[in-house]
Amino acid sequence: RRARDEAQATLVVGSVGTWRWDLEHNVAEVGDSYRRLLGLPDAGDQISAERFFKVLHPDDQPRLASYIERILVERRPVDIEYRIRYPGGKEDGDVRWLLSRGGPVVDVAGTVTDILGASVDITARKDAEATIQRQARLIDLSYEPIFVRGEDDGIVEWNRGAEQLYGYTRDDAIGKRSHDLLQTIHPMPIAAVLAALDRDGAWTGEPRHMAKDGRVVVVESRQQAIDIDGRRLILETNRDITERIRAEYERQTILDSLTHDLKNPLTAMLGQTQLLQRQITRQGLPDAASLTARLAEFEEQATWMNELIEELSDHARLTAGQPVELTIESTDLVALVRDVVAKFPATTGPHAIRFDPEDSAMVGDWDQRRLRRVVANLLGNALKYSPAGGEILVRLIRFKATAVLEVRDEGIGIPAADLPYVFDVRRRGGNVGTITGSGVGLAGAKQIVEQHRGTITAESQAGAGSTFTVTLPLSAQDAT
Repeated sequence: RRARDEAQATLVVGSVGTWRWDLEHNVAEVGDSYRRLLGLPDAGDQISAERFFKVLHPDDQPRLASYIERILVERRPVDIEYRIRYPGGKEDGDVRWLLSRGGPVVDVAGTVTDILGASVDITARKDAEATIQRQARLIDLSYEPIFVRGEDDGIVEWNRGAEQLYGYTRDDAIGKRSHDLLQTIHPMPIAAVLAALDRDGAWTGEPRHMAKDGRVVVVESRQQAIDIDGRRLILETNRDITERIRAEYERQTILDSLTHDLKNPLTAMLGQTQLLQRQITRQGLPDAASLTARLAEFEEQATWMNELIEELSDHARLTAGQPVELTIESTDLVALVRDVVAKFPATTGPHAIRFDPEDSAMVGDWDQRRLRRVVANLLGNALKYSPAGGEILVRLIRFKATAVLEVRDEGIGIPAADLPYVFDVRRRGGNVGTITGSGVGLAGAKQIVEQHRGTITAESQAGAGSTFTVTLPLSAQDAT
């Protein structure tokens, strides 16, 4: 009796109810714990099938019939999860989830006479699972890359945003260690990251990841430690900041370059000023011709500085997607191109630059300063991307009411996959290797040309050089 009472107490405390289903009479012999699970504390020791089905959720009734049939056929214990509705509950009844395991009782003739089983309330577990599923759906709907990883057993959740950023599907990622899958490089030792998660429950930083296609991705990562059912998980939300980091680097590179370039005319002006001061001190004022020549040099250096500053302003407008303001004036394009070519030595290392204009002059209405920048960019690129040397041909012809400028080199060329994007901001060819560049020069050239109502195109083949062609209307009425 004492053992029976202790067993009954254990079942009550553990919310486990036992039952025995009499198949011949279609009634269940039940204990107190099972009656409480069903919300029928005063039902007595037997519950009819009719009364049981009144508390069983309608959607689960067909499954319960299949469950009993399965036990009879397979003759082994089988589990089932189902819902019951407490009598006197809300409109549809207060729903509780039960997990039951039932097994066959066989008589000496081999006939299944009863099903003996036990049931336990799993409502709390089901509620927790539903909450996790809702959270998982919300995570999956987020555009931000989000994944959840265990401390020891790898990634357990991987949303669509993560698939889009990294290229790995959910099946690729689940179970993998994120640091191995993404080849994570943290901005600090990993031990410091883990210590912050243990100490503060959170960590924020900018690690680098490797996508499936080999791209390096820099993210702003927000990681939060969460405990679920005694299990430590890390919720990691990552925002792609690769372009921002690249833009900041390129902006700093351009500023450093302009700072260096500005020092050249300033140094020249300072030297000329000091020389003129010494000459005045020793010999008095120079004659008019000498003074005029010196002032002309000052003017040239100041003009150079002004162009560098305006180039910086144009770069800021370009990156902001804003047009530049053109200053249209009558310009001889032959003279302009010849002057730009002359600023590059006739032979630059293994290169040879040849300018071949069709006419001695070609006058149109253009922004002289900005077209000078376009020509300089095309010529500079031709030199830069022809590391082995070769001829660079600059041709200028007239076609109907347009001027056509062509810059052709024998350099490394542009891969076919990159050619359609060569004029995009911060887009560079996949074969440039260690050749430096900001990826904004051609984008800026395209904007300037198109504001003149002209066109700029590129023809190239990897390893066989490139040809850039600019067409410009001669009339000012076609420019903006």
